[in-house]
Amino acid sequence: MSKNLVSSNKRSLNKNPLLKPKRRRLFNFTVPIPRRLKQFGKVYVIGSNELSQCGIEGLESAKQLKLINNLEKFKIVDIIVGSIHNAAITDDGKIVTWGTNDHGALGQFTETPKSEEAISIYEAGKYNIINEEIPEYAEGLDNVNIVKVACRDNATFALSDQGHLYAMGTFKGKDGFIGFSYDKRIEQPIFTRYTLFKNFTIIDIVAGVDHALALTKDGDVYAWGSNEAFRLRKRNLERRPINSLIPFNLGLKYIVRLYAGSYHNFALDKSGKVWVFGFNNMGQCGAGDHISFAIDNDNKIYSWGFGDNYVLGNKSEKDEISPFQIQISNELVGSDIIRLSCGTSHVLFLIVQPTNDSDVTLT
Repeated sequence: MSKNLVSSNKRSLNKNPLLKPKRRRLFNFTVPIPRRLKQFGKVYVIGSNELSQCGIEGLESAKQLKLINNLEKFKIVDIIVGSIHNAAITDDGKIVTWGTNDHGALGQFTETPKSEEAISIYEAGKYNIINEEIPEYAEGLDNVNIVKVACRDNATFALSDQGHLYAMGTFKGKDGFIGFSYDKRIEQPIFTRYTLFKNFTIIDIVAGVDHALALTKDGDVYAWGSNEAFRLRKRNLERRPINSLIPFNLGLKYIVRLYAGSYHNFALDKSGKVWVFGFNNMGQCGAGDHISFAIDNDNKIYSWGFGDNYVLGNKSEKDEISPFQIQISNELVGSDIIRLSCGTSHVLFLIVQPTNDSDVTLT
């Protein structure tokens, strides 16, 4: 009898956990796939470059907004910052990454791989070794049109215009590696399709510190990754961490948008209600992180929080307990700031500068 029990357990562990959408009586609620931004601009950075996160060679830190010249060859329409790496979407739906490539978060080979699986991918694709400080295209997305990117500590996610989810990197927990997926305790070095969602159309993806949330077109939310601080709303996953890499339905209904902090999450439903869960030790289930930035209607930039690495733009490492207006260079006066994204010790800005009328040719 004990042999039968062991055999049964093995079958359940090896079973492919391909997820299936829930059946509902009401089918008139759907959330559309987001569209990629069309306006492209120049990318500026402020803060620490200690770990190559600024994308500017030889720079120790940017004490005021500084143009990332290496991005000038790309037409960037969106930006997202992880803790110490970055991703940007181009106008043709590709992803450019730069910064620290710990655990494969850049989707590039920045050194000769060590694991057997990574070596196999590297040799099969005949990839080049890239300098992680210089922005370059992430690998694995040929013939894929990306509309949104999410990244945080050790992983990067991308959403296509077909509602397909792609991912790279790995998840970590308090005891070290958790793995990339339920059957791969590895660092995934380039983007790959997240096959567990094969039966779904994903319309939103967000990431915190080693956890992720995905939103389906039916308004359902799935979570996976590290469950430290109960950020996945599950109290029993700590004893079975490998199971936390199988995305599970959080039981929220008719959600239209997701947001994630380091260890907490927000979900907005169709009626405008905000659902929040995760770590609340400092009241963050309703506030920010170590630093905060805001832009007013006149494109003035304000910052507050911890001032380490000159990240607040006050030209010192002094903390700011109330919003401080950052002074910008004359060349940026009158520009539109269409996106900003904060990391641990650096911030990116996507800026569209005013057009010089004398440069416009009338036809």
